Amino acid sequence: MGSVLQFIKHQSDDDGRWIKGKRRFQNVEKEAVELINMITGANIAGNEKDEVVDVCRAWENSLKNAKDEGQREGRIAGQIEGKIEAYIDCNMTIPEIAKKVSKPEEYVREVVKKLSAVSQ
Repeated sequence: MGSVLQFIKHQSDDDGRWIKGKRRFQNVEKEAVELINMITGANIAGNEKDEVVDVCRAWENSLKNAKDEGQREGRIAGQIEGKIEAYIDCNMTIPEIAKKVSKPEEYVREVVKKLSAVSQ
């Protein structure tokens, strides 16, 4: 139970020093991990067959996966903004652009506003 409470207490700390290399997190019972996931919304996964989970390694993997996903989403958003900028240069209307990029008109307006602010 101590590892569950410790995880809940420190889950939003910026650095992972609170968990890295800590023995108490290296062999956490699967039920405790399920409780951590349920309470915190974390997505710590272990090997299906094992009764214990190395939460240190799982947490690091989770952070890496989240970082990779964020980078991927950032690239996609950048590509969409690039398309919007190109469509604006072609004198397309906001509704036309929204349809082309499959985004709401309000999103397109915000991007256009941001692009206008950067270019000034």
